[in-house]
Amino acid sequence: MSISDFSHYVTPTRFSAADGAVLGMQLITAAAGIEAARPRKALELMRGEVVRLQEITRDRLRPSGSALRGIASRLGGGYVGARMRLDGLIRISSGDDQARAASLRVRLLPQGTKFVTGEFTELYTTSDNLLRRIEEQELEAEIDALVGPTFLPFIRAQHASFGEALGVGETAIAVPDSRAVSTQITALAEAIAAYGRAMVGWVDTED
Repeated sequence: MSISDFSHYVTPTRFSAADGAVLGMQLITAAAGIEAARPRKALELMRGEVVRLQEITRDRLRPSGSALRGIASRLGGGYVGARMRLDGLIRISSGDDQARAASLRVRLLPQGTKFVTGEFTELYTTSDNLLRRIEEQELEAEIDALVGPTFLPFIRAQHASFGEALGVGETAIAVPDSRAVSTQITALAEAIAAYGRAMVGWVDTED
């Protein structure tokens, strides 16, 4: 792009968030060395709008479905593993051991593990409810004894990771309304146009 060709930028134009951010950065780079007051003022305004657009679009980033599936698979697999462990104990043991395994199976997974094949939201909310149930009914010691001491730490870690990925965990950030992106794109387009007009009045095209 020629530094003196601003014919496309003197009026606000339409572009995507990505195109707008790149265009803004290109104009900023091309303006290196310009010291005139009016263009510099317009340039700083444009720079601020580029930064704000980048912040808004960065806050909207969320893991893709394929990325979430990996975490969901580990979390769901943990619950399925616990169910299989307890089902195995019920089959091969007898007496008190069998009764303990059967009782824990019902208390730990009252509705089985079908929820692990549902929507991500169903998996997360069911897991959250089950972890609260374990705490409320003080099942941790029994789970450690019958399922194994690694089960709960694993489930808690995977549940926390899944919540963070979904944006509902401890560090959840509210996703900006899509209108915020549109509004910021408009603000950047206007800032670029103002910069273009400032440059048209400053650049001597005969040089």
